[in-house]
Amino acid sequence: MRKGRRFILITLLVLFFALVATACATAHSPGREYLVDLHCMTGSEDAGQKLLASMAGLAARGVNSLFLEVGYGYDWKSHPELSYPGALSQATADAIRQEAKRLGLALIPEINCVGHQSWEAATDRLLETYPEFDETPGQHPNNEGIYCRSWCVSNEAVYPLLFDLFDELVAVFGADGVSVGMDEVFLIGEDSCSRCRGKDKGELFALAVRTLHAYLAGERGLTMHLWGDRLINGANPATDYGNEWETSLNGTWTALDQIPKDLVICDWHYAEHPDYGSLAFFLDKGFRVLGASYQDVAAARAFVERSLDFADNRRMLGHLYTTWGVVENDALADWPPLLATAGLFRAPR
Repeated sequence: MRKGRRFILITLLVLFFALVATACATAHSPGREYLVDLHCMTGSEDAGQKLLASMAGLAARGVNSLFLEVGYGYDWKSHPELSYPGALSQATADAIRQEAKRLGLALIPEINCVGHQSWEAATDRLLETYPEFDETPGQHPNNEGIYCRSWCVSNEAVYPLLFDLFDELVAVFGADGVSVGMDEVFLIGEDSCSRCRGKDKGELFALAVRTLHAYLAGERGLTMHLWGDRLINGANPATDYGNEWETSLNGTWTALDQIPKDLVICDWHYAEHPDYGSLAFFLDKGFRVLGASYQDVAAARAFVERSLDFADNRRMLGHLYTTWGVVENDALADWPPLLATAGLFRAPR
């Protein structure tokens, strides 16, 4: 009789712990594959060669996707006027594609659209070569008094050129997704632009997103990614990060309800925050989301852990680690935030 009771007790305990394990596993959604992405600057031959040296190590760390910010730094065949010495060669880009295929890494090339068309006194190749695309033509000599130049979203001539560039990168990298950037756009709808003067900034931002999406996603069938900061209302207490960089204070955030829902929003926040309210905000709006961190390890951990709170929502795709050139590409596999947190996407919670 005692043996029978003991057997029943042991059986019940086994069943109990099995149910607990199942519940915990379900909460963490085992079997779903998170995107563990790394963003790196790839707009030079040197950067491309160094990336090749890191790719196997990145795959071993659990990275399964690479965002390659090429910008205009490629040896363009479609628009050679935009090329410059030292840019990424086709041969190295092809080698990156082959290594990525061997390792099972997805490649997502990026050209930053609208904003970030200059840095300090240097104007980037697009506006240097085609000044007629500038949102503030003839203004801000040597880029003084501004953060970065923008191209005019209302100038229809800029889009076919960009589509050529994206097509070329997609072909050489064998990509099925691209990033159009679009972060930190401060110059849009400016009075100095005859096309945009007086127009709503949110509508203009949405126009650029929809035009890029219509070609890249609609015609080419690509997954389109963009940074999320211009789509966050900085005046909303639920999504206020306390600055004009992580959120929009110039009205571009109203574009959010005017753009396609099949975009992937890369929601970057580089400091530690108590809630990361924009994650729930974008998910509730129906978008797919990647959180994105930088070099602060504690902040990256907090952001990853908050992202995993949404494990039941398949639109929460994973995490994007950014480096912004503070580490050489041949050392990417030892990026501290990646080392500290990538395993969280595989560990049960």
